[in-house]
Amino acid sequence: MMAARVKEAIVAHWTTHGMERSQRQIERERWLIPGVPVVPFSRYVLFPAAFLIQMCIGSLYAWSGFNTAIERYLYDPPIVNGTLVDLNIAPVTFYIAVAFLGLTAAILGPWLERNGPLKGVLLGATLFTLGNLGTALGVYLKSIAVIYISYGVVGGMGLGIGYISPVSPLQKWFPDCRGIAAGFAVCGFGGGSIVASYVQKALIRVLPLPMVFVTLGVAYFTIMVVSGVTLRIPPPGYTVDGVGVQSIKGAEELERKPNLQVIAIERNSAATDDPARQQTQPSGHWTMTLSEALFSREFLLIELMFLGNIIAGLLVISKIQTIATAQFGRSADEAVTVNAILGGCNLGGRLIVSTISDRVGRKTMFIVMLASQAIFVGILPITISNQYYAAFLTCVFGVAFMYGGGFGTIPALLADQFSAQNTGATHGMVLTAWATAGVIGGLTFAAVFDAESARLGVKSLHVYDANFRWILAVIVLSLIVSAVILTNIRDRKLPYDPNEVLRLRIPGGRLVRFYSNAWPRIVPKAEEDKQWNAWVSSLHQGKAGQLPIVHVNIEG
Repeated sequence: MMAARVKEAIVAHWTTHGMERSQRQIERERWLIPGVPVVPFSRYVLFPAAFLIQMCIGSLYAWSGFNTAIERYLYDPPIVNGTLVDLNIAPVTFYIAVAFLGLTAAILGPWLERNGPLKGVLLGATLFTLGNLGTALGVYLKSIAVIYISYGVVGGMGLGIGYISPVSPLQKWFPDCRGIAAGFAVCGFGGGSIVASYVQKALIRVLPLPMVFVTLGVAYFTIMVVSGVTLRIPPPGYTVDGVGVQSIKGAEELERKPNLQVIAIERNSAATDDPARQQTQPSGHWTMTLSEALFSREFLLIELMFLGNIIAGLLVISKIQTIATAQFGRSADEAVTVNAILGGCNLGGRLIVSTISDRVGRKTMFIVMLASQAIFVGILPITISNQYYAAFLTCVFGVAFMYGGGFGTIPALLADQFSAQNTGATHGMVLTAWATAGVIGGLTFAAVFDAESARLGVKSLHVYDANFRWILAVIVLSLIVSAVILTNIRDRKLPYDPNEVLRLRIPGGRLVRFYSNAWPRIVPKAEEDKQWNAWVSSLHQGKAGQLPIVHVNIEG
């Protein structure tokens, strides 16, 4: 009986039906401050609100600035050749926080879709503030375990729900430019690492270390809550140029076919910045349920691709200040500056790459990002061993830019593939790749570093070589995976031939089909067009059920 109830609860949690609102609540949300009829709401106000919330969340990436201060406060490590010995204890907090960020985002994604972004921000702000206050207590008590639990677990949970809360509404309000919306939604994260690097450094100089965390926790809570008040989802029936929250990329025109549409007049409420317009409700042929999205082959491949795109940036960012001081002998102040520039590259990548993806495609940009990172990571050991500081910075800044680009582009890719109505849940779930990189990648990185530093010494120019090699292997594998992800609506929906196991597009746009019992075949464009038109016509005639495969999440 208990097992059945647990199963029922799990199924109910992962079945999203969107946030239910009364007409009164929708009317209240016509105003910037709900229920206060002074300033009308505009969807564009979501940009600065999301930026500020993400800046607070992005302070996570300035954690490396706390490593030395915490280890000095707790352990008073020795100084060798004028440099404080890196005990590699405090950085574990960062990996724990990333892990719980990803896990919380994955678990609470469906909850966010049902309860709305404001509740998500309030929950995230509360947990993150409690995490900072608990960290202050852990520092005061000189207990690394309390720090791990407070910032890593509690704070990480707050970071997770806080991270995805502004992303989902922006994807829903801006279906016409998902890349730009996604980039703005998360670019503040990179800005947060820049600002926090300098703020933390200034506070450490004038306040006791425990009070630094108290001060930051209160500041983050205030900024997140005030910004969160402006977040909301569109009113029912909201579309822009015929594209709504349920649309998947490539199906917009097909949804408008007479036999596939249901005509409705959009309410001119909670606002839309445009006048009421006729809109089409997508047919079931062009929409996906959350379970269909999460269990599709494409989602799994996207997660693997995303893992490869972020793992180098995640691990390099966590150690950049240490590498700058220990391997290149740079000052602590210069290391802080490098970390801040790294944050700027992260920010720029989130906004620039995602914006370009609106033009050239999400998959194309991921292939470019992964290929670039493979080159940068492959060169990094050479730059360190030969003390090419400028080349080293070029590589790490490039990695940070592509790393940010992945985070900026992934929400738009998920909205394209699985519709904006599922973005909160799919975006949360794909961030488990972030958790995987943080836990498995981070602990592997730390273990390899410990072994290599014991063998070579912490200041050796080759102490990171082994880590760079396995990271490069992950990136190359993800690059291969990215090539077989189906993003074209035809590739995803067109019924498979008998014994067809895989398909992909080659340069020039030609479709290639792979078979279990025959050689690959390049499909002539005329033949592909004929098959596609016949399949779409069958939908109009209500005969789609007679086709071998009609689901979006077809294999291959």
